[in-house]
Amino acid sequence: MNRFVSFLINFGIAFFGLILGPYFIVLLNKKLHLNTVNNILLTDLGISFILLGAILFVYCFGLFLLGGLGNPLMTEPPKDFIEKNIYSYSRNPMYFGYMVILLGESLYVGSFLLYCYFFLIVLLLHYYVIYIEEPLLIRKFGFRYKQYMERVPRWVLKI
Repeated sequence: MNRFVSFLINFGIAFFGLILGPYFIVLLNKKLHLNTVNNILLTDLGISFILLGAILFVYCFGLFLLGGLGNPLMTEPPKDFIEKNIYSYSRNPMYFGYMVILLGESLYVGSFLLYCYFFLIVLLLHYYVIYIEEPLLIRKFGFRYKQYMERVPRWVLKI
């Protein structure tokens, strides 16, 4: 697949999941007159999380693109897996950054439905990684990836 087309698909997925999806969820929350939490401390914390998550997400995405390894989504499957830099502390720092952005958006807006969306995305990503992505990576990279899985936690802390 053309790298530009691959980039556009990945950008579209991120744009929908991080911007359009939450926007429409907030609108639905208002339309249904559901509760929102408005607190300056949570708002500031939300902004901080959004920035930290965005930095992490972009940094990890850049490691794939600039390293010539393809991209993290299956539109251009990686030729190898990254086990250096931040990937020596977490096997999924990009997904973690994505979740931190969504948590930040939830804290910033305070929308009940956006909190629900955040928890749904966390669950979906967790089970996607366990039941789809990790088995694919084990098939592709074999024993080397299994060793990596034993050394490095899936998210941030070994659970």
